[in-house]
Amino acid sequence: MIIIPSLATAQQYQLKNDMVRSGRVRYFPNGKRNVIIDTDSAKQLLLDPDQVLWFEKGRFRFEPVSNFTVHVKRGESLHVTHDFAIVQDTGAVCLLVHDLLISPELSSRSYLLRRRGEKKLIVIHDNSNEFDDGNFSSHDQKLLLKVFSNNPNLRQLLRQQNLTCRNLPEYVRHYNRQVNSVR
Repeated sequence: MIIIPSLATAQQYQLKNDMVRSGRVRYFPNGKRNVIIDTDSAKQLLLDPDQVLWFEKGRFRFEPVSNFTVHVKRGESLHVTHDFAIVQDTGAVCLLVHDLLISPELSSRSYLLRRRGEKKLIVIHDNSNEFDDGNFSSHDQKLLLKVFSNNPNLRQLLRQQNLTCRNLPEYVRHYNRQVNSVR
């Protein structure tokens, strides 16, 4: 499922090395990877991801992401040089959701995970759908164990197939709360 937030109201955004501003922000996950901002002065700005620190659309906050590969369909992948992803959770592990609309019939959703202080994104393909919660491939299970420092609870959830693509965001939120409460 691709989320395309409402285009009706002014939202906030911040350019790199600039203050927070407001404008009508338009962005579609269709491969063009540009943000269009209609400003109060009736000017339209066309911005590349490398110019934007973050922007908000509806209740979602987007941040630029770069240099990762997403699964498109069986046996095919696509290298993404610059795009935007929705910030789902931050903490010890940052969780971003990357949606890509390839054609009207084909879309891809990936979870991008990054440990605090690291730049490298770990890409987990979301293979869930309306009928299936989406179990992780053995490759993705190994990546998850690496991200979460071989957490024994995670091992058990994966073994029992209780952690799926559909509930990964809730697991990350719970993990981050646990880590923060220990500090």
